[in-house]
Amino acid sequence: MVSHHLNNDDYAIIHLNFLSSLILTKFKKIIGDHVKYVFHQHMAVNFGLKQVIKGTVLRLCAPKKVAYIGVSPEVYRDVKREVGKRKSYLVLNAIDVKRLKLLSNTDSSDVLIFGTAFMRKGVDLAIKAIQNTILAKKCKLLVVTHDEKKARQLIQEQYVGLPKFVKLLPPVQNVEELYQKTFLFLSPSRLEAFGYASVEASYSRDQVIISDIPGQNILSAIPGVRTVPSENVQ
Repeated sequence: MVSHHLNNDDYAIIHLNFLSSLILTKFKKIIGDHVKYVFHQHMAVNFGLKQVIKGTVLRLCAPKKVAYIGVSPEVYRDVKREVGKRKSYLVLNAIDVKRLKLLSNTDSSDVLIFGTAFMRKGVDLAIKAIQNTILAKKCKLLVVTHDEKKARQLIQEQYVGLPKFVKLLPPVQNVEELYQKTFLFLSPSRLEAFGYASVEASYSRDQVIISDIPGQNILSAIPGVRTVPSENVQ
């Protein structure tokens, strides 16, 4: 589709988000080397042999004019290891908070976690942390997920049925409504690149607790954001 709108003498910059960087090899094959690319790397990875191989493929087969951007210092570090320092840049994520309406206070007695990537986001840790506290009887843990069936299955593998304090919800367009319904946002993630939601929740006046892991720990500079050791439900 993109190639249909480009002639061989056109000047263009193609900006790619939330895709595998290997798609650049397809762009080179279809469009060629006469345009420039900006590739945003949003996801943190456990750097290993796969990234070494992918980096080799990109160096050999990707377009020549590519700027690879890491959205946090840790992601930038991995990008440099993968494709080299010369083409790598650090551009910290930022959020336009104008879309978040600071609504009047509602019944904010619940706890919120985004849990589509169930294990990576640490939903199991959030449940364990709450189950033996007074919060289990006083509030609901709202787990927002694109796949309620899978989330329910994963929870039931660890517990007999769905704990009474857990409520599964689908994503919503007006995310500020979720923040307004809750007083606490949890992000006990095992792997993160930055974490938009924690910033949004803090701006929306929720208390925020995050795991102290690379990528996400940069958010500890935000007033009111508390970090806790990774995997520590206490």
